[in-house]
Amino acid sequence: MKILEIAKSGLDLVFYNNTLGDYALAFLNLVALVIILSLSKRLLVSRLDKLAKRTLNDFDDFLVSLLANIGAPVFLAVSLCFVTLPLEISEEVRRIIRSTQVLALTIQAILTLQEVVKYGITKFYHRTRPNDPASTTVIKNLVNIVR
Repeated sequence: MKILEIAKSGLDLVFYNNTLGDYALAFLNLVALVIILSLSKRLLVSRLDKLAKRTLNDFDDFLVSLLANIGAPVFLAVSLCFVTLPLEISEEVRRIIRSTQVLALTIQAILTLQEVVKYGITKFYHRTRPNDPASTTVIKNLVNIVR
């Protein structure tokens, strides 16, 4: 019984206006939210991929691949923003968390836009020059220039 009392008193210790229990709960929520988002994405991508394979065009396959490329850094940044809402933290720390979220989302948006440009260039080039043997090199160079 003493161990439980010691653990409870440890969780009641206050650091920077929050108890260790508050921090522990925020951390558990962070881990749970990242796992839920990752599993949800995996399930959604799996189902959408099955649907996309039934069609003749490749645009829906491309959209599924864009969704599949959303990764853990985005989930972590978004989750961190939500789980720290109930905590009493300074405005400077909140600003850092928001900046981290904006950075992660911006990087993801840039990577996504690069893939969209690559897809567009590839489609356009193959449509205008369908049997060009140098198409891979030309497309790679054009994509690098646009990047």
